[in-house]
Amino acid sequence: MKKDGQMEITFGMIFSIIIIIVTVSIAFYVIWKFVQTEECINVGFFFDSLDKKVDSAYKATIVKDSFSSNLPSGITAVCFGELDKNAVGSDLTKQNELKSNYATLNSNANIYFYPLEQGCGGDFTYHKVAHVTTNNFFCVDVKNEKITISLEKGAYDALVKLSE
Repeated sequence: MKKDGQMEITFGMIFSIIIIIVTVSIAFYVIWKFVQTEECINVGFFFDSLDKKVDSAYKATIVKDSFSSNLPSGITAVCFGELDKNAVGSDLTKQNELKSNYATLNSNANIYFYPLEQGCGGDFTYHKVAHVTTNNFFCVDVKNEKITISLEKGAYDALVKLSE
């Protein structure tokens, strides 16, 4: 018996609504994954650009230059140097946290993203740049998703020196 203002919902209508909800949910998930992939690609571009800049400085006789690059949101600092070098202040705290998390990796990396959860995980949280040295372990804060570091090499230097 049907009363005025009452509507019957058939199984087909309920099934259609469920299919629409599932389709929209999958679409949002795919878009979210594409955004994450873009951030990982930017991290890869950062490493690649830095490698090229350091190689160029390494092949030159005398260099005093800087390197600037954009990084994905969430990365608050990029740390440079081997984990066994001296660090001071807040850099020491970051270094100790990195040491405890990278001790099992046995990597000879010299660049680390901070905080550890950023950088797309896995191999994208740290990197080894060839032909560089640092006086000590230091971290450079990311400002407006951008980082700038100095590259320097003298006529008699064997390696490119990175500094803040």
